[in-house]
Amino acid sequence: MAHRNTGSGSRHHPQDTSQTHPASSTTTTTTTTHTTPAASHPASHPVPQQRPAPHGEQSSPSPTPALVKSKRPDRDMIEATATTTPTATTGTSTSTSRVVGRQPDMTVGEVTVRADYTGLEKVPPSKMPYFINRVNHLIKESHTQVWDQVKDLPEDQKRWIMHAIYLYARNVSALPDDFDHASAISRMINQARTARSKPGDPDSAFEREVLGAAGFTQAILLAKVKRPTSGALEKLRSQYNPGGEGGGSRKLDPEALRKVQPALRKVIDGELAFWVRPDGLPLTPESPPRAQKVFDRVRRHVATRMGHYPAANPDGPYYSNERGELHSTDELSTKGEHLLNYLKNRVQRAARDDLDAAGYNGSRPEDKKALEAVLNEMLQDPATKEKIKTLVKRTGAHNAGEGKVYIQPVQPNPDKKSLVQWRWRMARTLIHEFMHHLSHKDLNATADDIGFPQVVKEGLVDLVTAEAFTALADDMKADPELYRLVLGDDVPQGTTPDEAQLRPGYGAAGQAAVEIRTAAGPEAVHAAFFLGAVEAIGLERKKPEGRTPEDAL
Repeated sequence: MAHRNTGSGSRHHPQDTSQTHPASSTTTTTTTTHTTPAASHPASHPVPQQRPAPHGEQSSPSPTPALVKSKRPDRDMIEATATTTPTATTGTSTSTSRVVGRQPDMTVGEVTVRADYTGLEKVPPSKMPYFINRVNHLIKESHTQVWDQVKDLPEDQKRWIMHAIYLYARNVSALPDDFDHASAISRMINQARTARSKPGDPDSAFEREVLGAAGFTQAILLAKVKRPTSGALEKLRSQYNPGGEGGGSRKLDPEALRKVQPALRKVIDGELAFWVRPDGLPLTPESPPRAQKVFDRVRRHVATRMGHYPAANPDGPYYSNERGELHSTDELSTKGEHLLNYLKNRVQRAARDDLDAAGYNGSRPEDKKALEAVLNEMLQDPATKEKIKTLVKRTGAHNAGEGKVYIQPVQPNPDKKSLVQWRWRMARTLIHEFMHHLSHKDLNATADDIGFPQVVKEGLVDLVTAEAFTALADDMKADPELYRLVLGDDVPQGTTPDEAQLRPGYGAAGQAAVEIRTAAGPEAVHAAFFLGAVEAIGLERKKPEGRTPEDAL
């Protein structure tokens, strides 16, 4: 559906806490004796983005020379730390923790992540300061007292961090030599406050969240990315600039450009028929709570069913407060700029041939200005303007500034679309608009520099949407409960979506996206879309001020 920026700025939204955490099958109680706390030890260096650490509450014995000299801690060192934390002599301290032990390995790119927490249940709260600081030292040879950033958190969050740092440390050797471990640890500590998983959760949910938030997953995936070959690059560039780089020698024909108007009017009338009943009766309302449940499920589905790419960006919505809010399209503004944005989105699909015939090139400012004049001319007609106002209120959308996703609060005209196909379409629309939220800013920034910007703005978005939606439809075939959640109790079991919904839409933009995937490969598309590795699909990166050439792929 349409991707329109309906505002800017940022708001803090609550984390998605809809993921359930199954109860642990086993617990252990550990009793430790002590008399007085160990001597305080001042922090030597604060972790980036954190306040300078005050004196620690527990001692951190000096590491042995052998450990200091180690460039990468091996697994034996890390495992030994879990079982050799120093003990005190008298007093008692009791804690109860989940025993998770050995978990299934997880593959990220070409790296096998080992998830084995055996021994951590033996680390009681009184020994946690030493353990966390010690593992931090093994990771990056730093005497920073990480515990000072953790000590005031609730007990379950401390345990989350202890498992997270242990997981990270045991797999750190897979990372590049210049990886920023201090930032990774800070991210893990921050993630603990709003964590959606727990150690031992099924399907590697904890490991995915920890390594995604730390930036580990992104680093491993980006290490695989390669530039396209010269032959592939030629094919890719032809999709971004159908008329050649810069539009070639062709100039825009302003009179020919006005021919887009009849095609646009035809599309407007066709879409309006879905949302205005000829008999004048009101449309059937959709349940907002039901739509919210579907949206929550869609977010989890996207994170787990497209490999590790969607949730690999540590600065992305899965690890920020802007995880996507669901709103009604009735809230969308119908002021002039929003009506114009609707037409600019639709003209690329409805009148692509007319744009090409007129010599239009989307990378030229003068061409964009001329097209806006033609579209504003349409808005001068009161009847056309009212039609577009209605369609803005009935078209799924995404707010790039705040990450809001908008869905229709009513079902369409039953004469045009059945309830069954509308529910399928609704799930697909939610995926599409959420994909806009996940698309990397570095990819979006390239759209202004190519002749056919709709390839980036909608084509690639709908390409990954079709992938995720097809996976969802397959899952629903085997899961009646998921089927009912997505489609509702009023849709009979066994229905399937229209075949067209399983393919990328948006006309020429969607077709171009398919060609891009063929030329560059699916992983390159995912790396560009979710992680901003735009060079992998033949696009030029816009270098923000202060970025050096070495930062490029």
